[in-house]
Amino acid sequence: MASRISGILSPIENLYMAVVSAIPLKQMKVWVSAYFHPVDAYNQNKKDANFGAVAVHLILIVLLGWVASVLQAAFEPNSLALSSRLNGIIFSLVYLLIAGFIVSAACWVIAKVLGGKGGFMEQTLALALIYGGYTVIAFPFAVIGGGIGFAFGAIAALIALYNLYVMIKEVHSLSSGRAVIVALLPIIIAVLIVMLVIAALGASSGSRAI
Repeated sequence: MASRISGILSPIENLYMAVVSAIPLKQMKVWVSAYFHPVDAYNQNKKDANFGAVAVHLILIVLLGWVASVLQAAFEPNSLALSSRLNGIIFSLVYLLIAGFIVSAACWVIAKVLGGKGGFMEQTLALALIYGGYTVIAFPFAVIGGGIGFAFGAIAALIALYNLYVMIKEVHSLSSGRAVIVALLPIIIAVLIVMLVIAALGASSGSRAI
């Protein structure tokens, strides 16, 4: 399945690889490779499965996403949007760096409960590579924004989600069903928490109005 997907997307891969090859940041080539060939990219970069290397990956990914948001805001008539994003870089770096390790910890615990064999840093590296690949692929769509940007960004996210499943299966030597659980359960839990928070805020606002 993975080889078929990468085969269909090979023209897109070639286009992105040509662009990132012209940028003097080796991690970007690794991310694009991980997006189209997750298992190969992971196995070729296992040496980076340590806190320092993974932290560098996450910091650079956050910076790339921040650049996309700043460029997108630059095209908006509201100057406050651009100002807020320019001022939010430090918060974004700290928040998303911590969040990256927390999300990986949640996945790792679930994987271990289901019999996963991979280490925490190996898995965190795998997730960082997938996240980086998605960030690069979605970059132009994030800048464009609007309905078109959202639609193409959503497609890129679905492919990244499939790649997450492939990576989890590879890192932890899990069956397909268990890998799906590890990939989806943290997302489901996060969505439920957000829904509960929104419901609680709505109920609180309603009671105050009364």
